[in-house]
Amino acid sequence: MLEDSFYLVQMKQILLAITLMFSLSTVTFGQLAGYDSVKVFFPINVSTLDDRMLQQIDSILLAKPEIRVKNLLIYGYADHLGTTNPNKELAEERALNVRDVLLRKGISEKKILICSGVGEIKNSKNVSDDGVPTDRKVVIFIKRNRPSKTAIVSKTKEETSSMESSILSLKSNQTLVMDNLLFHTEKHKLIPESVPELKRLLAVLLKHPELKIRIEGHVCCVPYGVDALDIETGENKLSENRAKYIYDYLVAYGVPRENLSYIGIAKTSPLVDPEESNEDRQKNRRVEIRIIE
Repeated sequence: MLEDSFYLVQMKQILLAITLMFSLSTVTFGQLAGYDSVKVFFPINVSTLDDRMLQQIDSILLAKPEIRVKNLLIYGYADHLGTTNPNKELAEERALNVRDVLLRKGISEKKILICSGVGEIKNSKNVSDDGVPTDRKVVIFIKRNRPSKTAIVSKTKEETSSMESSILSLKSNQTLVMDNLLFHTEKHKLIPESVPELKRLLAVLLKHPELKIRIEGHVCCVPYGVDALDIETGENKLSENRAKYIYDYLVAYGVPRENLSYIGIAKTSPLVDPEESNEDRQKNRRVEIRIIE
């Protein structure tokens, strides 16, 4: 009986792997049903991860610790440079190195269902002597356990009453400063003390599906009208990334996408100017919500 049970488990895992492999041939990246996707790009003939790649995995994959990872699929690729077997080996090394990083960051090996080097991408477009940078990559597909909406609303019910009143009192195109949604310097991640505030916002939006809002990100510490560098992604659009971080969190927990939008305001509407203290700068590193309907 025990051997039969073990056999059935093994067969289920094999069938799942075959199904997922087939799915990859019929959908584009990011469209695998139920999965989010993350892409990590590599220089020519390189399989190791540098600091920027590690930061990318941190900020994108592990930025939402409240939403537990259910399982992962890891696929490595190479471009047309080189020959078939070395490219296959290079793609495999890239996939294995990403897997090792994830294991070191606490992802259970049991949750990594597939780690495979696919090899060279047959790419007839944009081919050059320098290869195709977008083909030198590892794609991580992530499935997450989604928590119950009812549990979230129940847990934060008492704490949301004040925020709920503030939001419901707003008219179309009015904004509410989320005073306690504060961010780390030069990053799009919230400081830990701000997580409860984000959960309260989530509870209000789940309770009132008629609300449509725009999330507006702001930055400090740069000249007026300029956006700042996000050191986690290397992009000069920190205000947008902060707004998107909130947007992604709300969508992940069940707020309909059609009820949300986001935009980066850069430093065009500081709460405090000039910034003369850390407190001033923290106030300008913020997110506001604007009522659309």
